[in-house]
Amino acid sequence: MKIVQTFWSGGQNPENVIKNSGGWLLACHHWQAWALSVLQLRQFYDEVELITDAAGKHILIDVLQLPYTSVRVVLDAINNYPPELWALAKIYAYSLQTKPFIHVDGDVFIWKSFDNSLEEAPLIAQNLEINFEIYKENFPLIEQKIKERPNFLNAKQSGFQACNTGIIGGTNVSFFQDYTTQIFRFIEYNKTCLCKISTPFLNNYFEQYFYQVLANKHRLQVKCLFEPIENPLYPNFSDFHDVPYKTTFIHSMGAYKQNETVCKHLAKRLRQDYPEIYYKIIDLCQTQNLPVWACYPIQSLDNNWQKRYEKDKANYKEIEMLFSKPEAEILATVLHFSTDSQINEQGEAEYYKQRLFYPDIVSKNMEMQELDSLNMILLDTFLEKNSIANALDDLKPYFYTDSFQPQDPIIKEIVFSRIKDFIFQGVLKLPTLPFPSVPSMLMLNFLAISEL
Repeated sequence: MKIVQTFWSGGQNPENVIKNSGGWLLACHHWQAWALSVLQLRQFYDEVELITDAAGKHILIDVLQLPYTSVRVVLDAINNYPPELWALAKIYAYSLQTKPFIHVDGDVFIWKSFDNSLEEAPLIAQNLEINFEIYKENFPLIEQKIKERPNFLNAKQSGFQACNTGIIGGTNVSFFQDYTTQIFRFIEYNKTCLCKISTPFLNNYFEQYFYQVLANKHRLQVKCLFEPIENPLYPNFSDFHDVPYKTTFIHSMGAYKQNETVCKHLAKRLRQDYPEIYYKIIDLCQTQNLPVWACYPIQSLDNNWQKRYEKDKANYKEIEMLFSKPEAEILATVLHFSTDSQINEQGEAEYYKQRLFYPDIVSKNMEMQELDSLNMILLDTFLEKNSIANALDDLKPYFYTDSFQPQDPIIKEIVFSRIKDFIFQGVLKLPTLPFPSVPSMLMLNFLAISEL
């Protein structure tokens, strides 16, 4: 199966494009995402094409040397359209396809190939979106503003359904010729009024909504990778902490790109699996005086932080190996609270709270986290060495119900997730990974400041 990806700079010069965060927290995360996306695709597919413009080719191919098998520099042809209509670049890419394909967004990451049933389907998408509020709110606005609409939209639609196009494609290439022609015709007819619609939803409207409605018109079923989604927040679609033993597909949409935890996982996953390109991106960003995360040149760190940086790299792999094991081995694993971290207790009775302080390799400083009740109990169970199984049992007295069962799959899932987060932070120690001590003065100074 041919895989296609699209990068359009919107007519910017390469110097400005390098500084573009692409919706991510930092520009370095933007380029890390592109790198991880194509590198994972190449693990499973021999044909991965990039459709881009001159600026995109310069960065992704000439500078970063990402392993696309072919490149078409054609998107400068649409630079007369406003860059806010970013989905038009994808539409243009679909129109160029002459054989079955799957288009994969640059914020999508896979850890296994797509099933044959998906690759062989006439039309595919990531999932159906059912009655999202964003459609209900913005659909009437667009319908009022536009002058012309395709004939296939004239029929009354039942509810608001669209296809998430994180992945899109299929074997019915002729459909995509009709679909893309209809969209560009729609854009041309409504050029003068589109500038009055200041909503990112416009891209969803003509790419995702048109796709579903036109498929319905032709009586074609869109085969989806996932079941229909009704929650626009897309929970669990960016669970890097479960890769690859549980999570094999990630689409970091919208707010996920601004989530610090997601960005840290993205960076550390690329650092672990593809260190050469990881450090190349770091070098690129540093030459442009752009901020970077979790990527300090070893020589710039003092001896203590150098050791911690190396342990952080080893820790990331250790966690993956641990949670890839059978559940019985996970439950038997013994953890304990790191002496590098501290818990600060405040208040009394119902106002009692705890704050966790731990050294963070990204900021090279002590970070603070407010602990909720479950996290307080969990950390208490690991103040001395304790197995994960015993920690689950230790939770039971704190729940005022006989229905609480430590072996309940939902309970275990929640507890495993919290434990993984603490191990990633270095707050809980795996038995094979001792951590060097942060100088006590750093901790004392930070705690003193926190009390002010």
